[in-house]
Amino acid sequence: KGELNEAKASEYLSEILQATSGKPLAMFTVREWLTKWLEQRKSEVAKSSVARYRSAINCFLDWLPEESQSKNITQLTTGELREFRQSELEAGLRPQSFKTKLAPIKAALSQAVKDRVITFNPADSIDTIPADEFEKDVFSPCDLKKILSVASPEWKGMVLVGYYLGPH
Repeated sequence: KGELNEAKASEYLSEILQATSGKPLAMFTVREWLTKWLEQRKSEVAKSSVARYRSAINCFLDWLPEESQSKNITQLTTGELREFRQSELEAGLRPQSFKTKLAPIKAALSQAVKDRVITFNPADSIDTIPADEFEKDVFSPCDLKKILSVASPEWKGMVLVGYYLGPH
């Protein structure tokens, strides 16, 4: 009849698993899994690490469309992660900074593989661009204005010194 879709099939499998093992099928959306993984890290790593992980994960989730955040974690694709990388690099993020941003996402997905929530880690094949292939550019006056609008007075001075005295 064409009435069986992924959600209904998962529901049936969960019922079968519940009846045979007493435990339902564990299913997570992309947002749920990344949030769950982050919560687990709170008791395992320093607060500063959790803050860095949260920042990276929130950046990824903010970039990812709402419908993709709400889909099953098994449907997250390498292509989406490559698009995220491209978006971040086009926005001016340096390759090494992207590697740091990708690390907690990759770790969360690795944990999903270990917990048998997903069968493979879509972040494993995301390579970063070698730093020597990346050309650093100077802030434009527009960029400088944006930075200064959110900087504290102390940082405004440091930013201006770097902007006017740094290499051009």
